[in-house]
Formats: sequence, structure tokens, C-alpha cells
Amino acid sequence: MEKMIGKTVKIAAFSSIFLAWICSHELGANAATVVVEMKNLSFVPNTVTIQEGDTVRWLQKDTTAHDTVSTTSLWKSALLRLNGTFEFTFSQAGTFSYFCTPHRSFMTGTVKVSPAAPVNQPPKVAVQTPKDGEVATEPFNGVISVDATDSDGTIANVEILVNGVVVASVAKAPFVAPILGAAAGTYVIAAKATDNGGAATTSASVTFTVKAAKTAARIENPALLPDGRFQFNVTGSLGESYSVEGSLDLGIWSVLATRTSPFTFVDDQTKAVERRFFRVR
Repeated sequence: MEKMIGKTVKIAAFSSIFLAWICSHELGANAATVVVEMKNLSFVPNTVTIQEGDTVRWLQKDTTAHDTVSTTSLWKSALLRLNGTFEFTFSQAGTFSYFCTPHRSFMTGTVKVSPAAPVNQPPKVAVQTPKDGEVATEPFNGVISVDATDSDGTIANVEILVNGVVVASVAKAPFVAPILGAAAGTYVIAAKATDNGGAATTSASVTFTVKAAKTAARIENPALLPDGRFQFNVTGSLGESYSVEGSLDLGIWSVLATRTSPFTFVDDQTKAVERRFFRVR
């Protein structure tokens, strides 16, 4: 049994006048329709070249009846009268010969079907550094690095975006952009890669935070409490952690507490020692 590689379309009669060679594309489709006329006891043009998925439409322009029949029985039309048509869509590449049954000895034709052009696959792109959720301290110096690949071509360009603004456009690997002295703030970083076929992909974004530089803590409002304990307030960068250290001789220091600024420290051991020195780091 022959394997069908296309589909036939119902014969219809048209009164319109067609040109001998027409390639028409329907909206939203890449497939074409090529017209072959049956006239003067010939197929005109005798040979057509199309791509997979294209359709050939035979248009009868003779007063003598003709048909179109594949030599491998892939298609077979009825006898067509004046202005009758027959269509066949080719879904595989190859060379296909055909003939007109009443005039088989001399009225023949050929359809050459080329493989359909491969669909350009879009590139893949991802931000490698900084990592999503990463936090650094101002002023931050570093590098935005991007990985971009294309399975069926090459990367033509990578745009690096920070908060929606292109900060670098790189034509070849490595795809990087420097970060110089970034101030405190939140930065949304993404990359857009375009391949040599014009296909483009935008990466998932990563959020990078630069926090304000940690300031030196201050010891404020020292006081000796009525019960003999010693107390003071610690003030530094809001939300930053600071350690209170104590020493009896300014030589050996030990951590007494670590808390988030601002906070109040109370030394419960003051009554047990003659003197104690404090510092906050």
C-alpha cells in the first residue's frame, strides 16, 4: 500500500482568470499555493519547486479535458473541464512525477519538494551573578555575569538590564558588565539574548540588594542602676548586629552579648568585679 503524504481538496470550478505561476500565502501561515495550468496539452510550468507543506493547484485552461495523476498513486483527480481545479498538499520532501491520463505519452509534469526550512530556536539566557536574593554592603564593586547559548546558531548580542535600563550591550562572550560603587538600594537585574537568526529571549530577573554601610556603634546614656548593675544604650546602623565586649584589663576581651541595633545592655556582673571596661563592635 502506498503511503499517503498529502491531502486532496475537493475539485471546484472557478471563472476567474489565473496567471500561470502564482505563489499565495494565507494570513498567519507559511505554506504557499503554487498554480500549474493545464493548457495547450501541457502542464505549465512543467516543473515546480516547493517546500514541505506547500500546495499545488492544477487549473484547467484547455477545452479538452485533462486530469492529474501521480505516477505512484499519491493523488488522482477526476477529468477536469474548463476552469476546473484540483489541489494536493505535499507533506514530505521528494521528487514527484505525474501525468494526464488521456495524454499520458506527452503531457507530464514534476513537483520537486524541498525540506521545510528549520524553525529558528530561540537562545537560552540566565543571569549567573549576582545570585537572586544576594545582599552586599555599599559601596559594592563586582560583576554582572550572564550565560547565553543558542542550540542552532550563535549569540549575536546580549543586553544587560538593571531596573529595566540597558547598562551594557555585549556582542561576544564573556557576557559581563562591571558594578562599580553601587549605593544602597534594590537592583533588579535581567539579560536579553538575541541569536544570529533574530530570535530573542529575556532571562528571569534576579533581585540584588545593597545595604547601607555599617556605622560604628555608640555607647550612650551609661548609668549605674540602684541594684548595683551597670547599663548603657547601644546605637548603630538600624537593624545591624553589634557585639558588646567586656574586659577587666584592656588586654583580654570577651563577648557579653550580641544584639540588633538599637538596644539596651545591662551588665549583671558589675557588682562582682571592681571594674570592667566595655566596647561595642
